[in-house]
Amino acid sequence: MTGRSTPCVCPFCELRLSFSEVGYSCRSCQRTYSIRNGIPSFLTQTESQGENPMIRSVGRVDKLAKIYETRLWCPIVYHIYGGIGIPSTKEAVKKVTEMADSAKRAKD
Repeated sequence: MTGRSTPCVCPFCELRLSFSEVGYSCRSCQRTYSIRNGIPSFLTQTESQGENPMIRSVGRVDKLAKIYETRLWCPIVYHIYGGIGIPSTKEAVKKVTEMADSAKRAKD
């Protein structure tokens, strides 16, 4: 990843970010965004701080990533950690997509 080929903007002030070896930084609001395993992280809060219970559960499930990412264990672990009321994987993908689309429309 060169980082320079894809321009990125700050999630807060929507100005173009500067790239360095450690991540992206915003000259306007002074926020920095790290790069982990070649992927920039633009999260503005941790999963455990999120308002949505489905998003909060992601942090717990990620601790078992090496196990749950297998085809056999993924649905089982997802429902154990998510609880009885958690939507199916298909429904969760739909909800997250709707949330992303809604956030994008709000910014436009």
